[in-house]
Amino acid sequence: MNSLKFLLLAVIALTGNVAFSQLVNIESRRMHTDSVRLAGSADLSFNYQKTNDITLNVFKTSLSVQGKSKNLKHILLVLGNYNHALSNNSTINNEGFGHVRYNYKFNKWVRGEVYSQLQFNELLSLRYRFLTGMGARFKLNQGETVTTYLGVSTFYEYEQIQDVQQTINRDLRMSNYFVLSIKFPNKRGEFTSTTYYQPLFREVSDYRLTNQSLIQLNITKHLSFTTSVNYFFDFNPPTGVKQATFALNNGLRWTF
Repeated sequence: MNSLKFLLLAVIALTGNVAFSQLVNIESRRMHTDSVRLAGSADLSFNYQKTNDITLNVFKTSLSVQGKSKNLKHILLVLGNYNHALSNNSTINNEGFGHVRYNYKFNKWVRGEVYSQLQFNELLSLRYRFLTGMGARFKLNQGETVTTYLGVSTFYEYEQIQDVQQTINRDLRMSNYFVLSIKFPNKRGEFTSTTYYQPLFREVSDYRLTNQSLIQLNITKHLSFTTSVNYFFDFNPPTGVKQATFALNNGLRWTF
């Protein structure tokens, strides 16, 4: 595991400030490889996004690295992203995200997961959020074309909201997700749809829901074009922020 520890430190140093939106789709960044010990991807995209009635042109870069131990049972996933939004040549948003996740593979169908996450998003009034949690991931089926996964976990989150009251929230939530992956013939690409549902334990009617549907079309062995549609709903968002967020993303992905 020494190589995985080195990998973790190296990627954290490279990614520093990192980001996505309010609820981050980790599944879209996993490398679904059964035998490759080290894999990664880098993304570059220019997006049109409408959030809280504000139209943005957003430039995004990101990095994902996944490493496995020699026996392929220990899996470490590290994600980093930083986004900068411009409107009329003025910076109007700054957001960052970082995620580290460790998996232990019990067998072909079941994995245990432990994870930590740090993020901020000025446009959505999220000054700071830290969370840590654990759970299980189940592979429901795996065919040559279609694969599905189900994840169940619990996490604790601490967040500071940039509002008049400078609100601080300390909550315990469930995090459940379902993944559908469809591979195109002749290794031409892949379609992935991921849905997350995250209710509060103390009040299940207070929940976050998101879906991302992503198409990856392979241009070469390492380069691909990606397009995705993202929908996010927060039952109890910060004051002045609407419940629903929609984004359409197009970009390029380099895998290694």
